[in-house]
Amino acid sequence: MNLSQIEQEKRKELIEMLKAEKKEKIHSDLLELENVELKQTLENFTRDIQQFKESVKCIVNENTKMIDNRIEKLSELNDSLKTEIGKELENMKDDIHTFLVKNLAKIGEMSNDYIEEVEKLKQEARTRYKGFYGRKKAIDILIIINLSITPLLALIIAYMVFLK
Repeated sequence: MNLSQIEQEKRKELIEMLKAEKKEKIHSDLLELENVELKQTLENFTRDIQQFKESVKCIVNENTKMIDNRIEKLSELNDSLKTEIGKELENMKDDIHTFLVKNLAKIGEMSNDYIEEVEKLKQEARTRYKGFYGRKKAIDILIIINLSITPLLALIIAYMVFLK
């Protein structure tokens, strides 16, 4: 090998080393550029998130104020309704009392009439029961008489038919 070949090989190695260094430099520059872009994107997201949080806080505060106002209005309405309902209940109480007083006497009279009717029905039922029970005894006696006379009559008839 001669000197020019060695120089050419050294040049090739040097060129390859320079190419490798350039590739590394480009790669590191790209990574650095990506890192910068990522940092900037992260900062933008962080800023947007902070703005979103602040807007949410404002909305929550406004909603809380609206809810408090509505609760206040509802409590006022509730109080007014309570007083109106109380007045109506007093009026109804008086009406119910007069209605009960008027109709209580009617209910008492009707109850007495129904009790009298039930007593009459009860008395009629007793009379029917006694009549039925009395008839049953008479029927039982007639059946016993019939049962005792029937064999005697059969004997008399048999005597008359066979012996005469």
